[in-house]
Amino acid sequence: MNYMRIVNAIINRTPLLNRYIKNRSQDRYIKDIKVNNRFDETVLFINHNFTQDIECMSEYFKDYYNVLVIDNIPFFNDAYYIFKKKDERIGEVSYKNISEIKKEKYRMIVSKKLDYLMEITNLKFIIMPSDSFWWIREFVTEARERGLITIVVDKEGTISPLSYEVHANFIKEKFPFISDYLFVWSERQKKFWNKTGVNNDKIFVVGQPRSDFFKNEKKWLTKKELEIGEYKTILFFTFEIDAYIHILEKNNNNSWKKLRNNIREELFKFIEEHDDVQLIVKCHPQQNDLWDLRDFYKKINNSRIKLIEGAKLSNQLIVNSDLIIGFQTTALIESLSTKKEVFYTAWTEEFELLKKHLIPFHDYEGFQVISSKKEFSQKLSHWYNDELMTDFSKRKKIVSDYLYVVDGNVSKRICEKIGEL
Repeated sequence: MNYMRIVNAIINRTPLLNRYIKNRSQDRYIKDIKVNNRFDETVLFINHNFTQDIECMSEYFKDYYNVLVIDNIPFFNDAYYIFKKKDERIGEVSYKNISEIKKEKYRMIVSKKLDYLMEITNLKFIIMPSDSFWWIREFVTEARERGLITIVVDKEGTISPLSYEVHANFIKEKFPFISDYLFVWSERQKKFWNKTGVNNDKIFVVGQPRSDFFKNEKKWLTKKELEIGEYKTILFFTFEIDAYIHILEKNNNNSWKKLRNNIREELFKFIEEHDDVQLIVKCHPQQNDLWDLRDFYKKINNSRIKLIEGAKLSNQLIVNSDLIIGFQTTALIESLSTKKEVFYTAWTEEFELLKKHLIPFHDYEGFQVISSKKEFSQKLSHWYNDELMTDFSKRKKIVSDYLYVVDGNVSKRICEKIGEL
């Protein structure tokens, strides 16, 4: 356990200290919020692991609206001290069944914050990645009562077959949609939201906002700017050992530990054998075992193996890589909108048992679907020697199914539709 981990543990286990630090941070954050009121109307973006989408949308919006971005944690910290119970936060209790006293108390707090935002800018629209978060629902309700237009641009468009049933029912029962409008990536996503009870007249299929990045090379950073080496680059989107496994399956001790270990072993061996190749390991923005990953990769002690965190750099890393490797992640579909080599690594007994519940990458073409550790080793060598014969044209099906279209105009479509509304 390193120094910062110890400090964070002490802070988190000392409620008064934790609250004091968060309140100070929140006060400074709110005080520093500023906006340049060039236009008659302002769009407020709420950032909850939404950075790449916001960057693309605000790039287009800035010519028509004042753009204001707030980060969810410092702005909504108060919610943690009102909705204290874990079952309230993870949805074991439906939002409608949470104490009205708690909700009214929090409503008064967000009301004052909205007062401030409306004082410093001519606020008109609020755009967020979801209105299902327990910390945002009173904010949305208060905003709508003031005549502000609330819009969800859903950032979770890669919906597995299991999510169609389990998560759709969860939202319908526990956190039903309350905003004015909903923008989604694809028809698949629209059908998911229909299952939660949202009517068609509120839903617009526009594509994935952050995919605009792939059509705007001026926004691409170089390897030097990203502070990664000038080597041939493998990008691996790592995952948690219980990721994507339904809670009922966890009780049977199923996990992706063997699969993740297999992938790591082959990649580490390959990097050791090829001194002109580097490995970039990208964590999920909400990786639960992040501390363990940090410790693990620190011990590797290889300058050509680098762990990268956060929600900002996935697409930058994709365009700077030569080979992208992953399992159940939207980042693979985003990679398939480019002409980069892509490996979908999926084997082990657990995969065979659970694959009917997962995103069916294995049913598509245009990339390498790898079904064993041995095949993974062989395909790495084929890639290195330029021996793969990938038909990139066959990727159109999976990209259109999940992202609708990658044409660089998604943000434009959203902005124009908001103008119509």
